[in-house]
Amino acid sequence: MIEITLEEQERRLAQRKAELGLKGRRDHVPANSGTHRTPEKRELLQAIQDAATAQGRAPRFRTT
Repeated sequence: MIEITLEEQERRLAQRKAELGLKGRRDHVPANSGTHRTPEKRELLQAIQDAATAQGRAPRFRTT
């Protein structure tokens, strides 16, 4: 079994991300399509959208 330290693993991941042209901590996370949301979640997101609109701002995340 090959053992590596967390530091070595972090270095390997950073190198691989650089090779792929990714940067930052969240660049590699794909966006959630929202295709599997429950009706309850859709209602909650709509309420957030409505509250933000009433305050004259946009929510911090996509709600649709």
